[in-house]
Parts: sequence; C-alpha cells; structure tokens
Amino acid sequence: MSHSTFPRALVLGLLTASLFHGAKAQAPRNRSVHIEGTVTDAQGKPVVGARIAPQWSYNNGKFIPASATFTTDDSGKFSGDLPLFRDWTGLLAVDAANNIADVQLLGDEQLKQPLTFKLEPLVPVEFSVTAKELPGFKEENGLELFVAKDDSTGDTDETQAYLLDLNIGKQPLRVPAGAYRLLVRSNNIRYFQQRFAIPPASPALNLGELVAPASKLGMLFGKPAPSWTAQATRGITPTTTIDNYKGKWLVVEFWAHWCIPCVTGGIPRLKRFYELHNKERDKFEAIAIHDSSLKTLDEVDLHTAKVKQAAWDNQPLPFPIILDKDKRTFSDWGVGAIPCVLLVSPEGTLIRTDEPLTYLETQLKKAQ
Repeated sequence: MSHSTFPRALVLGLLTASLFHGAKAQAPRNRSVHIEGTVTDAQGKPVVGARIAPQWSYNNGKFIPASATFTTDDSGKFSGDLPLFRDWTGLLAVDAANNIADVQLLGDEQLKQPLTFKLEPLVPVEFSVTAKELPGFKEENGLELFVAKDDSTGDTDETQAYLLDLNIGKQPLRVPAGAYRLLVRSNNIRYFQQRFAIPPASPALNLGELVAPASKLGMLFGKPAPSWTAQATRGITPTTTIDNYKGKWLVVEFWAHWCIPCVTGGIPRLKRFYELHNKERDKFEAIAIHDSSLKTLDEVDLHTAKVKQAAWDNQPLPFPIILDKDKRTFSDWGVGAIPCVLLVSPEGTLIRTDEPLTYLETQLKKAQ
C-alpha cells in the first residue's frame, strides 16, 4: 500500500492536546525543570549535534522542532531548562541526519535525573485513512495527524505527551521502535486513535487502511447549513438567522478567547480578509461564534484586551459576534475542535473546502 499525502497540521506546542478534543485549554504551569543527559547511538558512541525536544512537526522525512530544543555537544551531552505543561513529558531525540532517534515518556521526577537517549534506526510506518460514510472523502483534505508516545501502564492521560504533527508528503512516517498512538481528526471525521507498536529491528510497519468515523459536521457538508442560537450578539440582532444571509456567501468562524491559534491566527486572518474585501461586502458576510466558556460579550472584551492590542491592530472586530452560551450552536453544527472556519454558499449550503477564505476569494473574483 502506498503511503499517504497530508497537509501540515497546526503546530501548537503543548496546547495541541487540549485543542485536539475541542476542550478548554489548560493554563500552563509556568514552571520548568533543569534537564541534562547524554545521547548515544546503538553502540554507545556519543552523538554530536543531536536535537532533543518535546514537540516536533514532521515533513517529508525530516523532524522539525516546534518547541524548546536542546542540542548535544562534542561529547554527546546536553542540558537546559525545559518548560513543563503536564505531569508527563514526551521527549524525542534525533540525530542531525534524521536517521536514528529515541523517544521517552518521562514524569517530573524522572526529568530531574540524568537522562540517557540511545538512538535506534527510524522505521517507516505506512497507512491510509478512509471515511466510507463520506462519498468523495479525500484523506488529504484537512486531515490533522498527531503521534504520541504510548504509555502501556495507562498512567498518563491520552491528551498528554504529544510528540509530532505530521505532514507526510512523499515520505512515510518514520519513528524508532516502540509503542505509539496515531491520533487523527478533521472537520469531516470524528477524532479517533490507532495504537501501534514497532518491535526492535523491524524493517517497516504497514498499518493498512484506517477507517475513520464520519463526524456530525462531515455529514452536514453539501446540505443546508444549520442556523444558530443567539443569546448574546454584537453587530446583529438576536433574531437574525442564517436565512437573513441568503444570496450572500457567509463565513462562520468558531472560536474562543482561550484558543491561542484562534485569537492569534484565525480571527486576525478573517479580520484582514473582511477589511481587504470591504468593497465586496454586498457579496459576502462573516460571523464569529464564541464558545460557551464566557457568558457575556463584556467578558469576551475583557479576556481579549491584550490580544486585541497585539494581534488585532488594537481595533474591535469588524464583523458580528455571537456568544454560544448554551453550547447549542456548536452542537448543531457538529464543531468538536477549534479554530474552525466554515463557508456557506449564497443558497445556504455548507461547502466542503479546506480553505474557506481562499475558496471565497476565488468566487469573489469570478463575480467581478
């Protein structure tokens, strides 16, 4: 079976775990531990220039650090301060050539002891993802993949110790021998995970076809978009429904003040798009729907004051905001993780696209 092609998943450091499930992100502990250790190859020879980090992205066979990184010296040793966000930390050590690596899942007390990484050859892992409930499903469309070091004792929560987000490209995933969890999600499918183990000295592993369950949102694409429950609004009246936007394209952004990629990525991008295409507003509109973690729009203002100054040009959001206080709108739309930006056609149909703003921009150009 050939390996799969996937887009780059969002790199969120250790907040990835919470956002993956659409749950409220836990606040960082704001503490660190000093770590030190040695990296050797399988024969015990020190590895110079090896990198050690808790979070990585993986792109076409190469590991790219996405967090605090330590590099070994001429004697294969490293040291430094490691920020702690969870009770357990997964650390991946890889040589400069991306050929050998070691993964360890460590508790706080273990991190205080001298660490030893013994790098073993990376093993290719091939698989494909299908969603049989979704006709025309293409696995490369918006699929986000994460790899976590598995804990056979069951002592660690599944949202801890994420290591990699994947952009497989033309190369299969490669990890050293050991036990792992592959975690998969997209707007089209429900979150699921596949455990797999690579025995020592294995030349390769083929997981075959992974069948993903369709999400509620995935089943809505191509159908009339739901409306919303508006208990608190700004920029529109509480009686406004999705039917009021028939005849226009509608961008719907689901977000929350605590979601870092929402307030520093998705919302600013939508704001720029909205302002850039101001003269075409007769053809489209945008709405931002905040989750239920806050109960008033004044609270939203309070909790976004700093990011407003840093990432929103110190300006209020120019498009309407809806506060989903009772969680009904998130539920009706089947939104399980944020940020989530969706596009509704002028006919009211939910459009299946990985890049709603790019898709909309193309449609606006066609209408000129």
